[in-house]
Amino acid sequence: MKILIMSDSLALAREKPEKVFYEETWPAFLKRKGHDVLPICIGGATSDDLLRQVAYHKPFLPDIVIIQVGIVDCAPRHFTQLEILLLRKIPFFGRVALKFFNKPFVRKIRKISYVSPNKFRQNI
Repeated sequence: MKILIMSDSLALAREKPEKVFYEETWPAFLKRKGHDVLPICIGGATSDDLLRQVAYHKPFLPDIVIIQVGIVDCAPRHFTQLEILLLRKIPFFGRVALKFFNKPFVRKIRKISYVSPNKFRQNI
């Protein structure tokens, strides 16, 4: 069976926050079971990011598509992606600001997520 996997880092091997070796990932499990697996897994990917990749992988003609995404989209954030990009360009102050404002109460006040719930539903 041909399986297309579209996921954020949850389907990837990783060092942090917990060490997961490739052999321990669920895509590797599916491969061991004899399936033809095409994993499109991007650390930090939103549903917008994965949706932009679909056209490249349609020719794979999968029997099943597994989409594992959402936490990056919907997690409360302290800054927008543009604000983070701009702050990272400011020596010292940017790094301090990113760390200082990365607090639960700031995320609650700002109510920022990378993808709105409506946009997430449309993407899926």
